Amino acid sequence: MSMILNEAELKKLPRPIRKKPKITPKIMHFGPGAFFRSFVASLIDDVNRRDVKKWGIIAVSLNSEDTFNKLAGQDFVFNSWSLSSTKKRVQQVSSISDLHVAKKDVQFVLDALSDEQIEIVSLTITEKGYYYNSDKKELDFRNQNIIDDLENPENPKTAVGFLVAGLRSRYLNRKAPFTILSCDNLPNNGAVIKKVVLDFAQKLDANFAKWISKNVYFPSSMVDRITPATASQDIINFANEFGFYDPALVIHEEFFQWVIEDKFPSERPQFELAGIQMVKNVELHEKMKLRCLNGTHSALAYLGYLAGFNTIAECVSDKKIANYILYLWEKEIIPTLEAPEGEDLNDYCNELLGRYQNPAIEHRTWQIAMDGSQKLPQRILETVDDLLKHRRSFQGLALAIAAWIKYATGVDLNGATIDVRDPLANDFAIIAKKSKTSEHYVDSILDLSKVFPENLRKSSIFREAIQNSHKLLEQYGSLDSIKKLMVALEK
Repeated sequence: MSMILNEAELKKLPRPIRKKPKITPKIMHFGPGAFFRSFVASLIDDVNRRDVKKWGIIAVSLNSEDTFNKLAGQDFVFNSWSLSSTKKRVQQVSSISDLHVAKKDVQFVLDALSDEQIEIVSLTITEKGYYYNSDKKELDFRNQNIIDDLENPENPKTAVGFLVAGLRSRYLNRKAPFTILSCDNLPNNGAVIKKVVLDFAQKLDANFAKWISKNVYFPSSMVDRITPATASQDIINFANEFGFYDPALVIHEEFFQWVIEDKFPSERPQFELAGIQMVKNVELHEKMKLRCLNGTHSALAYLGYLAGFNTIAECVSDKKIANYILYLWEKEIIPTLEAPEGEDLNDYCNELLGRYQNPAIEHRTWQIAMDGSQKLPQRILETVDDLLKHRRSFQGLALAIAAWIKYATGVDLNGATIDVRDPLANDFAIIAKKSKTSEHYVDSILDLSKVFPENLRKSSIFREAIQNSHKLLEQYGSLDSIKKLMVALEK
């Protein structure tokens, strides 16, 4: 198609419905957003194409009806479009058997969880969806949603509440439990989800919690595929090229890596058929990805946004920023890592830079900047902690942290408003309003125990480095601060 479609013409096109075989739902997934569709659903679809046994997915959105509205009119089939500078590939994905919005259909979700036909419950609910208090290393019992679920466990609102309710039904009815598979960017994500589930269950029934501890498996996993938010123009471009209107279209890079701890008590998909790595321990892969990819992604998001760049590809097209990222990998991140089996850390980072430079993937700095208070602890602060313990320089990462602190004010370096999306956004705004000086503001942010662990909060070396980096940013701006930092570090 050569015409450029307006919105009315777009919606007249056929949706991507295809006659698909009846697939028995054996997986329930919480969090049916773009990453789930580009990664979990697409890769399970790959497995189904290669294996006789098929694994259908019941997708569950806790509150938002957006994904349901996009998919319901096309039999839950959607297109997954991988883009690179040289080629495009389209996969029509049909692994989703059904999709429900939990707040509107609580009983259906609970009934499905209690059915032994569901073998695996997976999650992409982002860091904040776990209600994990990283400071106390436990479920956040002070959160109102958790309080509500504990008071009314038969009518849950949170993913943790639903998981525990489903397991409790199986426990009381002497049924085999499901396996819980976290697919979120959390270190030791299997252990984290196990901890919050056990903490919740313990409040209900100690014997039930013991049953979970003994019988329920929580394999960790590492997931990696850059998936920017699908823009309206992406949907128009797809319609022009293929003649379909697909509001649930997902755009992503060709690359993927899914590493799963091979800890399943019963039947599981033949993940290996789709190139998914099954290993005994995911920890080293997790740490490599969180620090090398997610850590530099966050650094690029905040420094790049403050420099006026909209996408990651734009950021790394600037030589100063590209050299800064190369420095972070070589001098501050790789020295804190042990290479996972089969991985060369330098090669991995070189490949990462190529992925960042992919002009076809418009991964917005503002999108990556969301929920920084939840992301920075595992992406950057743990790396800084390791560097401090070994008395190594962390000046590059200090600048990234200072950029986040500046971003969190809601006002950029030119005085323009930033739309800060973060669970602690109100806290940041209150601190900024009460602070008479920049130094006082930075000190108050560094006092936040929900973000910074105690050893960093009490470290005068850490606090001084962040203060100095923040002053550098305010005085010289993002790009010149990077330039001055790199010159200083080369001396």
